[in-house]
Formats: sequence, structure tokens, C-alpha cells
Amino acid sequence: MSGSSPSVAPEAVTPFAVGTTSPSPRDGHPARNTFIVVAVVAVLIVGFLAATGAFSGPTSSEAVSSSGAQSTAAADLPPGSWSLAVMAGYDAWNGTSLSLNLSSLPPNCTASSPSGSVPASIAVPSFRGNISDGSAAFWILEYVQPSGHSLAVVFVTDGSVAAIVVLSGADCSPYPSGFAGIPANAVSSSTAAQALDTAGATAFLAAHRAGQSLLMDLSAFNGTDEWLFEFTPCSGILTGNLSGPTSGAAFYGVVNATTGSVVSAVPTSSECELSVPSGIGSVFALGVPTVVTGAGSGGTVASQGCASGDYCYEIPVETAEDNVSGGDMSLSVENGSHPPPNLSSTPLGYAFTDPSGRVIVYALGSVETSWTDGTGDANTPLTAGDTLWIDMGTSDPTGHGYELTIQGEGPYANSGEGFGLP
Repeated sequence: MSGSSPSVAPEAVTPFAVGTTSPSPRDGHPARNTFIVVAVVAVLIVGFLAATGAFSGPTSSEAVSSSGAQSTAAADLPPGSWSLAVMAGYDAWNGTSLSLNLSSLPPNCTASSPSGSVPASIAVPSFRGNISDGSAAFWILEYVQPSGHSLAVVFVTDGSVAAIVVLSGADCSPYPSGFAGIPANAVSSSTAAQALDTAGATAFLAAHRAGQSLLMDLSAFNGTDEWLFEFTPCSGILTGNLSGPTSGAAFYGVVNATTGSVVSAVPTSSECELSVPSGIGSVFALGVPTVVTGAGSGGTVASQGCASGDYCYEIPVETAEDNVSGGDMSLSVENGSHPPPNLSSTPLGYAFTDPSGRVIVYALGSVETSWTDGTGDANTPLTAGDTLWIDMGTSDPTGHGYELTIQGEGPYANSGEGFGLP
């Protein structure tokens, strides 16, 4: 991601960025092709929208204003004094998921969650209700302690706290000691939206509601007290990874957060930057495979990925980006010691499981050509931390020179990757 904002996090940290690409709503205002920085250190957000078609994801019927999101978040904050630095509300036409990667935290910064473990991802529901009233089905609120060394990021979904991530340590926060945060008298998103309604937003949505998503944010980090609104047909505006139609009608608005008056309201068009992946290997990578035997008794590929007592390859998913799913690939095992093509008939099945061990999808047979639903389906995005299982039956496959072949499908067609198996 590129671009700059009036205030940016120190180069030593990697910000979590809520970004959009669009024209500047008014002269002198920071251009909207920059990123509104939400300073969550080293939390790299990857939005997903199924690459092979619209992915609706969970559907929400519950949306709240910024005031409602603040009240909900404040009730679950860890003990201590916290100042609100950023609020970002998102109504997604299509469901989205944010993958949280905390592997690159600075040395003096640690991540934790009051609920126990930090989640691997956060689901963002689809919302197709009223998006003109300043309410959102998904909110991100970032709080900072006066010392400037701790951040708390609260994710509010459907009016309830979905997760809290706390970053603690001297290298975590870009905010100065004593940072005041968003003023207490800042108007709510619903008040700001009411002002935009009379400035053209209602008329715009009456003509263009279908396919529109909304991102609205208020940040004390960029040196201004203004609500920024963007109605756009582009998917991925929460992360700046835009996709969707080539272009479409859009509406941008700026509201003074102190007075509630409209600074700018601009109906325009939005160019969605379509990303064409170079190959399946650019978005999907596996870790080191190990040979294990299936646990318990009576377990099957469908129930646990590796049938009880069978020899299986257990392979961690290290990278899964840009919505990649099981439906974006086909899997086979070759006898690597012989000239290809030489498909092995040994595998009994394949499966992807989530970090909790639940089977997302599975396929029986020596070659995977279609997936059977588990907890998900062929279009369910995979995430780092999932596991690929290859059931090799009752004979130990170690040392036989097998190779796993992953052939890209759909948007990754005509690409492939090979992995040696122990």
C-alpha cells in the first residue's frame, strides 16, 4: 500500500491501515487515495471477497451508530484509562474477513486478548439495509493509554464485541505520551450522516443503493476532527485492496465533527483497481510436511482430515491471501521418482482443517477434483494456520519420493506449484 497521511506512524512499526482510493472531496483536504492510519502495530489486514464470485458471508441485520459501538466497546475494555483515537465503521455489500497477522511485532511489543488467545481472523458480515443513517454492522475502535505504550483495538460486530486485541510495550504505539484522542464533544456518526442526507447522500442512495458499501471514519491521528464518508461499489475499501466492477457511481462526504456541518459532499465515480494474481503460488504457500498417523478410532477423512490409524501428510498453511479457497486449486500426488505425468493412486483423500481441527472441506480419492462441504465449502477462504491433510492409507509413505502438485483453478488457472513430500 502506498500513500501518506498528515501524521504517520514511525517507520519502526507497521500500521494497520483502513484505506480507500478515490478523489479528494475538497481542495486542501487530505486526498482519499491516502490511508487513514489506524495504528495497530503489525496487524496486517487482508480482506477477502471470493475471487470466483460474490461471497456473501454472514449476513447482518444489526447495525449501530458510533455512539452505540463506543458504549459496547467501553464496557469490555481492559482495566485502565483509555483514550479513543480512531473509529471506523464499515457496511459491506458482500461479506469480508480480516486476517490478523501478529508475527512481525517489534521486540518490545506483545499482543494479547482479554478472552485468551488473539483470533486469527475477524468476520465482517454482509449488510444490505439502510446505510444512510450513520450506523454500521462492523466497527473498529482503537484506544490508547495516556502513557502511549499500550493500544487496545476493539472489533464490534452486529452491536457486540467480537474481539479485543491489546498491544503492550514501548515499541507498540506511535502516539505521544498524553495523547488526548477524539474530543468528547465530537458528533456521532448518525448526526454526521443526517447532515449528509440533506446534502445529497439520500438522493444518491435512492438511485445507486445496489452494490454500494460504506466506509466512515473519524480519527484524531490525522490532525483533523472530521467524519469522512465513502459510498462506493468497490469491494475491499476497508483494507485498500480494491476489487469489484471496473468503475461505478460513488459519493464522498466530509462532516465537521465538532459542529456537525457538511464540509463537502461530492457525487462522483469510483475506479476500482482490479488485482490480477500472477499465480496460485503468489497467494498460497504451505509449510513443512510431516508424516503422522490418524488419531483415535473410527475417525475418517470427512470427520478429522486423517482417518484413524492411516498414515497422513500433515502440512500447515503458511500463507493464504486474496480470498484463496479450496475451489481455487486442484490437488494430486505424483510419484516423483518417475517421469511425469505419473499420478499416484495411493491417496485416499484430502482435507483442509481450521486451527481448531474442524474439517472445512474434504475430497475422497487419489485426485482432488471437487470439494465436499465440511464447516465451509469450496469458496470458503483459507487462512494461515489452517492445515492440509493427505491421507495415504495404511502403508508408511516415507521415502517413496512422492510430490504434491497444486494446480491453480479459476483466476489462478494455468499456474501450479509442486512440493516434495518426505
